[in-house]
Amino acid sequence: MRSYAAVTAHYLSQSTGSKDRPAQGTLELRSALIGFLPIPGRHFAQDLAKGLVYVTDRAGITNKVRLLTIQSIL
Repeated sequence: MRSYAAVTAHYLSQSTGSKDRPAQGTLELRSALIGFLPIPGRHFAQDLAKGLVYVTDRAGITNKVRLLTIQSIL
């Protein structure tokens, strides 16, 4: 068995609307998969944190992250 971590980002984006209905101050909830990492060995918090920082640094959003939620699926 191998372990992996999928990292998703959820954020609000200014809606652009459409040609017929332009958006005026409308926000949309958006989601994106920003990382998928193998997690070898034991899952210590320090090692998971290093992986999360690596992913957010690579995406250029580390200074924008306000909340992290970790969910384990066995």
